[in-house]
Amino acid sequence: MKVDGHDINDSLYKISLEGRLDFTGVTDAIESETFSRMCSTPTKSVILDLSDVVFIASMGISMLLIGCKLIKNLGGKVALVAPRQEIKNVLNISGFDRIVDVFDDINSAAKSIS
Repeated sequence: MKVDGHDINDSLYKISLEGRLDFTGVTDAIESETFSRMCSTPTKSVILDLSDVVFIASMGISMLLIGCKLIKNLGGKVALVAPRQEIKNVLNISGFDRIVDVFDDINSAAKSIS
């Protein structure tokens, strides 16, 4: 799992995930500096770009949920952006898309959480 992040502006941070959100991918993501920053920066809203995630297991959904709750508890907002159709289906079936908004593009996500 490759995790990359950067500031879009003073109040918005984008994290791109690439690979599989299975046991190994979740472990890699949690141990990354980018994920740690995402979960500890107060009042930053976060866009999670899932366009390069090719598989998501229940552990991946749990990791995303925990990360989103941490961000919300710190005063930020979260949006998921550009998941592949099969990932979007899993998010829909699991009910995750009722907890966190899912957008097709970064501009729509940024407008929603800015």
